[in-house]
Amino acid sequence: MYMVELRGKLSQRIEGQEDILTSNVFSFFKYANRQVFLKGFLSKLLGIQVSDEEAENAEFSFWTRYDDRTEPDLVITVGDHYLLVEAKFRSKFNVENEEERSQLSREVKGGSLEARNLGKKFYIIALTADFSYKPENFQHVEEQLQLHNFKWINWQGICGFLLETVEQESLPSTTWLFCQDLCRLLDKKNLRSFRDFMGVLGGKPKFAYPAEIFFASETATFRGGFIGFQATLSYLERMNESPHRVFFQCRPLFADLLQGNKLEQFREHIFFSKEAQWRKARLLNRRN
Repeated sequence: MYMVELRGKLSQRIEGQEDILTSNVFSFFKYANRQVFLKGFLSKLLGIQVSDEEAENAEFSFWTRYDDRTEPDLVITVGDHYLLVEAKFRSKFNVENEEERSQLSREVKGGSLEARNLGKKFYIIALTADFSYKPENFQHVEEQLQLHNFKWINWQGICGFLLETVEQESLPSTTWLFCQDLCRLLDKKNLRSFRDFMGVLGGKPKFAYPAEIFFASETATFRGGFIGFQATLSYLERMNESPHRVFFQCRPLFADLLQGNKLEQFREHIFFSKEAQWRKARLLNRRN
């Protein structure tokens, strides 16, 4: 399914469906090395610690249906935890109205009941494409979510986790290629966030600063158009020093008005009234 999207063989309407994205991402966590990816995902993004055995025995239930016909996108039962994931891509969480309770409210009710029956600890996880947490998305269920173990994550965080893991872990080539295709798919959907240099280095030795930035142009076989001012000027003959000054001093072009002869006072008006001039013109016309 990855390749058909990466090659642009699906319509934009289908590519934008969050169910397709949820299936692609979490199917990877289901089938890839769980001790590396699923366990790391739970620990780093959700703060939930599980053992290798619990990760291997985790159960994935996509679009399970409760008694009221509510269908959360994914339920992961792992260890003592019951994780309900509601994923959004381009759509928003619907709000409660007079006819129907909100989606999250119904999922909290059905999921917490199911977790209680299984003897598990209930978590509800909201997964969105927002770069940061937006409280306005959960105002209608804020009080209800505070009573449960509510967590928010985004697709960008999942992509960053996958990139970090594939760079640091020694993985089989097939798993590495599988993960790379998933990261390319998330990148194609603009769900890859910026990683700073410290994150890319991941504890590796820092970059060694070169002694010289520009190479020796005299011995280079191939080079680009610009090779640096120092290397470029090395081809030219050294200029002899000028025996005379390059810059010279001249007299000031402007004199201070307060020095020398003072300005005589102007005894007439500088500005005149347009109305007064008009009256004066009328008076002259009458005399003539």
